[in-house]
Amino acid sequence: MFAVSWLPNWNILSKSGEIREYKYQANLAFQQGNYEEALIFYKHLYEILNVGEEEVLVNLAHCYFIQKKPKQATALYQIACQSPHPAVKSLAWQQLGVLAYNAKRYDWASTCFRNSLKSNPRNEDARYNYELTEKLKQQNKPKTNSIPQSTPAPKPHDPPKPEWEDNENNAERANNSQVEQDPYAETGMSKEQADILLEAMKDAEKQYIQQQKKQGKKTSNNAKPDW
Repeated sequence: MFAVSWLPNWNILSKSGEIREYKYQANLAFQQGNYEEALIFYKHLYEILNVGEEEVLVNLAHCYFIQKKPKQATALYQIACQSPHPAVKSLAWQQLGVLAYNAKRYDWASTCFRNSLKSNPRNEDARYNYELTEKLKQQNKPKTNSIPQSTPAPKPHDPPKPEWEDNENNAERANNSQVEQDPYAETGMSKEQADILLEAMKDAEKQYIQQQKKQGKKTSNNAKPDW
């Protein structure tokens, strides 16, 4: 995905044989994939021989990048971002974007890739990385919780009736059923016979009350004092 891009031919003449030899060894080691040895040669050129050429600066940054030393690589790429050459500047911004992407700093990575494209709109690697990072940013955005449409609440089930209530209901149903039955069925009499018997009982009760009244008067007369 994020391949290290190579700079164009620098065509810079070495000022001395030592610098020329170190550059040759550094470039050879880099091309052969011996990045640890290349790092030694480029570092010697940059720090000891004070060769500040952009070729040495960027390739040294590449060595740090490949050796997974992002702090040193970032510092050198930041210097290369000040280059007056659009290709070098674009490449430096692109590699800063890769470092930010690897650190999951997607916002800063997107900015770096955008700066790389501004420096060199023909940098297709930077364009691809920028579009990929933007898509990833959209995917990682927190989604707003959508409010679901309200649905009618289910009706609660009726609770089971207590046993005593069932007994009362059964008794009430029994009483109601008795009302509907013939009240004289158990006596063996018809309704007319029961009415005659009821009237006779009322007459007997009246006679009894009258007799009690008469006896009460006689008792009161005999109750005179004996003096």
